[in-house]
Amino acid sequence: MTTTNPNPAYEQTVSKLLELFPNMGLESLRGIVKSVKGSLDAAVQLILGSQSDTEHSSPARNPLPPKSRPTPPPPRVPTPSEQLESVAAQTDTLRDELERLRAAADSPAPATPTGAELSRMHKQSLRISEDLMKSLLTLDAVDSQDPEIRACRRTQVKDIQRVMDEVDDVGQSLKLSLQQCQQPAAATDDGGQRVSTPKKARLHTPSTAAPNTSAASPKPSAPPDDPYAETIDQIAEFIPSASRDDIRGTLILCGGNMQDAVESLLAQIDNVP
Repeated sequence: MTTTNPNPAYEQTVSKLLELFPNMGLESLRGIVKSVKGSLDAAVQLILGSQSDTEHSSPARNPLPPKSRPTPPPPRVPTPSEQLESVAAQTDTLRDELERLRAAADSPAPATPTGAELSRMHKQSLRISEDLMKSLLTLDAVDSQDPEIRACRRTQVKDIQRVMDEVDDVGQSLKLSLQQCQQPAAATDDGGQRVSTPKKARLHTPSTAAPNTSAASPKPSAPPDDPYAETIDQIAEFIPSASRDDIRGTLILCGGNMQDAVESLLAQIDNVP
């Protein structure tokens, strides 16, 4: 049997390939070197191309699943006591704002408000009234069987209603002053002398003056077939859980007094088990 001596040049190339690719078998490297006729560069390119094809043909690894983000906790619901404290603080803020508005509207000349200022202050009074109504709705949503919580809620309802009465008085006085300000600044008497027109109506404070029934503009009358229609609409917006028939009946028993009717309806709701 004849033995073929290996080509020294080929064996030198195989040795260099073993240094570059130690994981490959000796016989495999010899076969590659023989196929490229001992060219080291051609052998390296052939091996690298073979490895690249193997990597592309292997199944892709499954990507790691994305890390799940922690679910944020649900918003904290305030307790009935916290709701009452929040409404009380809001009422105090609105009461202070009303007092500043009253002082500015009732300032004497030459600081008497102009027409534009009166219009701005009238809009401010309407906004205060809306915020107070929102506070009443918040109180209506307070649900608690605690007698102290219920008593505190009734007290705050009465307090807000008093402030709303003051806001209505200030708003009506501002509206009248604005109407007077928009009239001609002067008129003439029978003798041809110019007579100045009053610029504004003075506001009264609830602690020292009687209700301003003559200066306030009359409110629009309810339809003749139902004198309580407008009041029923206002109470129904404040206490949506009460039926219109219950509101009408309570109004009749209270002589048409909205505040007494609201207190009576709220007391009835509190007494429901």
